[in-house]
Amino acid sequence: MFDDVLRELERLEQGVEISIEVPLDEKGFLDRQCPSKPCQHQFKVLFDDWTDKVPDESAFCPLCGHTDHPHEMSTPAQEEYIHDVGLQHVSGIIDKALVSDAQRHNRKERARPKNGLIDISMSMEFKPGAPIIAVPPDAAESLRQEFACDSCQCHWSSLGASYFCPACGHNSAPSAFNTTLTTVRDFIHTFPALQRTLEEAAGPDSAETTLRQLAEDQFGRIVGAFERYSAALFSELPNASAFPAKGNVFQRIPDASALWKAAVGKGYDDVLTSAEVAALTRFVQQRHVLGHQQGIVDDKYIAKSGDTNYCAGQRLVIRPQHVIELIDVVEKLAASIRAALP
Repeated sequence: MFDDVLRELERLEQGVEISIEVPLDEKGFLDRQCPSKPCQHQFKVLFDDWTDKVPDESAFCPLCGHTDHPHEMSTPAQEEYIHDVGLQHVSGIIDKALVSDAQRHNRKERARPKNGLIDISMSMEFKPGAPIIAVPPDAAESLRQEFACDSCQCHWSSLGASYFCPACGHNSAPSAFNTTLTTVRDFIHTFPALQRTLEEAAGPDSAETTLRQLAEDQFGRIVGAFERYSAALFSELPNASAFPAKGNVFQRIPDASALWKAAVGKGYDDVLTSAEVAALTRFVQQRHVLGHQQGIVDDKYIAKSGDTNYCAGQRLVIRPQHVIELIDVVEKLAASIRAALP
């Protein structure tokens, strides 16, 4: 009785290819996610570049550099969408086969002679269930930074830091650094308008707290981007192997300055004023306190930063102008380092 259903099930067991269009965002970018469990970074790649520039065998996470098959970089929302579309397709095939079997069976029953002592008839009615609706996943939050690979010109976007080209794996720390500084500076300039909006929505106290937290978050972005930028530039030196960079040396301002001095003959104090060196040292130490001590000052911070505005046990206060000061000093220093390279 279920000949059509069994026939379709046998066909499905052999595998069926269907075309599924994964939605793109309004700019034509495709959502991607790093499959590495420690990372799980979400990013976007211009769809044309994803199909034309990314090799069929491998793609790179722009944050951690993890390499995997491009198919493994789908987001959970896309996996769910693909599953729903596939299930919808299979359900449609089985529904159609069940209807066909039921109709054929009912036709046979109606055609059977009914003049015997006992008439046995069987009718079958099949009502397909509610169809599965595959809802396209919403595009992730509009990512604020867009990048273009210096090597293969692949275009992608990422929220926060980005170092590796998804297509070729080229280390894009220098261009990512410049993009980060521009993005953060523009973001800080929106604070007056943002403050008015927050005050209307949640009141002055909540607005002040939110803006302060947003300003503090930028310290980590800027210092992290500068550290990665410095490491990428240093690795380009022909004599880099003669000066091993130990640990997170570019987070330690005196050690980083001494390393550059030995390698290229120019340290931080050769391109920055003493006040700028002191400010950079203080900002980097503040980033450490914000990231590891919830902003609470201790004696170690005071000794390393030379910041006498605080006593141990107090909490750092970061203002938008401090973020701009940090951007200005690392931008000046980065340009000087680049110019000093052979």
